[in-house]
Amino acid sequence: MGAEQRVHSRIHVSSQIEVSCDRGMVEAELKDLSMGGARFEVAIPVGAVGDTVELFLPSLDRNEIVVMAEIVRHQVEPGDRHAFAVRFDLVEPAMQQALVDLLGILLSSGSGGEARAHPRVARRIEIRFGQLEELRGILENISSGGLMMTVHEPLVLYEELDVTVPDLSGGELLILHAKVVNQRAVTREDRGMSRVGLEFATLRPEAQHCLDALLRAVVEATARE
Repeated sequence: MGAEQRVHSRIHVSSQIEVSCDRGMVEAELKDLSMGGARFEVAIPVGAVGDTVELFLPSLDRNEIVVMAEIVRHQVEPGDRHAFAVRFDLVEPAMQQALVDLLGILLSSGSGGEARAHPRVARRIEIRFGQLEELRGILENISSGGLMMTVHEPLVLYEELDVTVPDLSGGELLILHAKVVNQRAVTREDRGMSRVGLEFATLRPEAQHCLDALLRAVVEATARE
């Protein structure tokens, strides 16, 4: 496969966390999480790119998962909210399994945050689609209810098509029927590229079980990477 794969798969979620920085302890909203980093929004700046902050994440045993992280990106969102992306520098060995367990619970909780019906796992890999599956795109993220992919040319809104979902090694796993529910241009630099959201049709129980197993496998693979 020629497509670049992320080092760590991200789960998109909405949850309250705390961030410790030079300004003290600040409440923030977690937007996505992986074994390698996180993205969160906060009302005030908590540092500059290159600074180190401490994240306090919820765990399943009612304690907190404490992670040291480096700020790698900062941008101001509408409403003067500050969005930060961080890369984890240190997760205590005793807390690593708690982080894996948290990712697993987020995946199986049925809530993807931001009014989504399903949590999404982000993983960049090439996929095929179209009525004859002759077209190719880059999978951006996937859930048990649908996926987001980047394609070279816009599709037709509400068009129905088949998507071949690969397993972790890139081999053919499932062919799912889906409908285009939203799309937008990516950037000015990538002229012609569009990010397309697909919603899966109702799946047979065996297909749903197979897709759910793939999502769990992505999270488990993240813990080993």
